[in-house]
This record gives sequence, structure tokens and C-alpha cells, in this order.
Amino acid sequence: MTAYEVMLLNRNGWEWWNDTTTLWDRPWQDSGECPADLRTLYIAQLAIWFVTAFSHKFVEAKHNDYFVMYGHHVATLGLVSLSYFNGWQPIGLSTLFVHDSSDIVVDLLKMVNYLGYDAKSGLFLAEGFFAINLVTWFLMRTYFFLLKVIRSTIPKDLFAPGWGDYNRSAPLISPQNACRLLLIVLSLMHVYWYCLFWRILVRLLRGSAGHEAGREYEGSSDSEPEENGKKANVNARKRTFRLQMLTDNWPVQVFGVC
Repeated sequence: MTAYEVMLLNRNGWEWWNDTTTLWDRPWQDSGECPADLRTLYIAQLAIWFVTAFSHKFVEAKHNDYFVMYGHHVATLGLVSLSYFNGWQPIGLSTLFVHDSSDIVVDLLKMVNYLGYDAKSGLFLAEGFFAINLVTWFLMRTYFFLLKVIRSTIPKDLFAPGWGDYNRSAPLISPQNACRLLLIVLSLMHVYWYCLFWRILVRLLRGSAGHEAGREYEGSSDSEPEENGKKANVNARKRTFRLQMLTDNWPVQVFGVC
């Protein structure tokens, strides 16, 4: 998905990414229809987020950040829909690129974790990808999201001369302001999860076992009685230090009992 988004951004010379004043333009307003490849991306993204929202609501166990995660799904669905139907594909594409590019490391982290490539026997691959995730999450979802996307939502010179690129007027209750509000909400969620990553890491470095450090995220769920019944089998298996880490779409054990 990220490669497809890079192709779309590269088609116009990365103008939307480099010049944030263009993110709220409507490049296909006159023609009335955006290109087929960009429309395909939006359809795929809407389908993915509908599925993840449904899964989070009806399939997955409830963790401590259940409502934050569900709010993230709803906000993303709202942003994708608003940007497409109002012709703001530049801001939508840039937001999707920031999210999906940071998910590359998260997906690799899930893969090595599921394969058991952690600790010394796994060449510390899970631990290494978790450390890389701390960097990529900060760069894409905190730094670049603020520098590119959020900056485009702030009125010109509101906080400092030359900072802020939003130069359009709109009623208080309007699709533009709804989109801007959802982007700010997403940014706050990114910071919340990034702090959670560091909090889990600090607890590990202080000597907490990985599954204990992860309880802060896990909380309680309906599956807890069933898990307690399997403790004897779990204790007989190999234990490693794992975290319970949160991805953008679903929870993933990153250093726990295997």
C-alpha cells in the first residue's frame, strides 16, 4: 500500500508533500472526477478501515485503550470519506502515506514475533524491530504528521510568522473544520501511543517481566478465565521477555510468553 501511495505522490513530483499549502487544493474540481488509480486507493483504504473497525468492535478482546483505538478507526474512516467526497485528495493521500509507511516496521515486528525470533535464539529480531519502531513512529506519525499534515490545518501566522499554511475561510460547522478537527485528534492519539511504547520499555528496563509490563495495556478481557486455565501449559513452555505492544490496527504481543 505504501509503494502505491509513493507512486501517486511521485506522479506530481511530490508537490503535495513538499508544499503543504497545496494540501487543501481540489485538483480535480473542474473535471469532476479524480484519476482511477487514486480512486482505487481510496476504495481499498475504506474497505480496510471498515473491516478493522468491525473486527475491533465485535471480534477482538477489549484492552485498556479500547475506546482510543475505536476512536482512531472512526476518525480515519471520517477523514478518508471527507477528503474523497469533498475533493481534498492531497490531504487524504498525505495522511494515508504517513500512516502506512510507519506500519511497515510494525508489520515486520509482528512477523518476527509470530515466528518466535526474539531473545538470543531469535537474534533479538523482535527487540530490534521494536527499537526501530520507536524511531519510525516518531518520524512519521509525530514529526512529519505535525510538520506536513497538521501544519496545513493551522491558519497562517497564528502561532509564529511563517508557520501555518491554512489560508481558507469556512463556516465554523463545515466539512473543512470537521476534517481539521479529526486530524488533530489523530495527532493526539499518535502521541498517546508513542508515550505508551516508551512507558512499556521503561518498565522492562527497570526489570519488569515482559508480560507484566504489558498488563498496563492489556487490562482485563473476557478471555481471561480461559487463559488462567491454561497457565500450567504455558509455564511448561519456553518463556521469553516480551512486550504487549499496540499497533495501529490491532494489539500484538511483542515480547511475551510463547
